[in-house]
Amino acid sequence: MTPTTASECNLYGTIRPPRPDATVGFRDSMIGDALRKQGMNKLKADEDLADLEHEQTLLSDPTRTSLDVRFPMLVVEGEGYATGANGFGAENQAAMARSCMINLLRQLTDLQKETSPDAQPEGMGPFAFSFCTQGPWLGFWVHHTVEEESITEYHMNLLMACHTSFVAEVQRLLLLVEQVMSWYGNEFLDGVADQLVDLSRRPFTG
Repeated sequence: MTPTTASECNLYGTIRPPRPDATVGFRDSMIGDALRKQGMNKLKADEDLADLEHEQTLLSDPTRTSLDVRFPMLVVEGEGYATGANGFGAENQAAMARSCMINLLRQLTDLQKETSPDAQPEGMGPFAFSFCTQGPWLGFWVHHTVEEESITEYHMNLLMACHTSFVAEVQRLLLLVEQVMSWYGNEFLDGVADQLVDLSRRPFTG
């Protein structure tokens, strides 16, 4: 898969925002519960996120939809046999969507460093995941960045692929997805909450 460069994925208007077939992320209530564990008021968190988006500093829903989804980490892109399209179209759409999601995590970490230079976020990657389908074929991908000489490239690697008619393979794939989702709903969510708490101390220019 040809990598996408940073210039090809700007969260704020140089390209049309991606529209995945399905998006997996946090509901506002999950973010609120995680912040309350950190002793932060959810109303304060909502105000801070709104200020960051108003400043175009951090967009916690880079798909710009009304899905009520924050900090998404998995998208689904599919092509049907009947349409005559192939799986490469789904993979390319997923690559663009995931590049934008990874940019979001990079921005969140950069903002935290500005506010708390000594902070060391754990488990943030940044990386993300996608399902790409073509008819009965399923592919589960991980997306990540490689930085070299101040140039950021966005890559995707296939973790597993299977045909839905093979039950054992589908079960293996679902177990892998379950592990990823468990990490996402625990370690990853706690890491995002830690960063948002640090950002709550940041003076806003709004």
